[in-house]
Amino acid sequence: MKELYWKSLVTLVVLVAVVSFLWLYQEGKATPTLFSMPYILWSGLLMTTLLVIITYLAARNFPFKDNTK
Repeated sequence: MKELYWKSLVTLVVLVAVVSFLWLYQEGKATPTLFSMPYILWSGLLMTTLLVIITYLAARNFPFKDNTK
């Protein structure tokens, strides 16, 4: 089960990267703003936060961990 969860999280990271660089971040796009921050800044913060959460979940469910301690 952990391996399926791991593969799902890896796929999600790849999808987030592809979506963010192909469609989310476009040259010259500064609107809509959020709390006076330009679009590229707040969307970048949102994507970074999402990737940190996914990385945390993936680290907690790494299927190839050595449990001999």
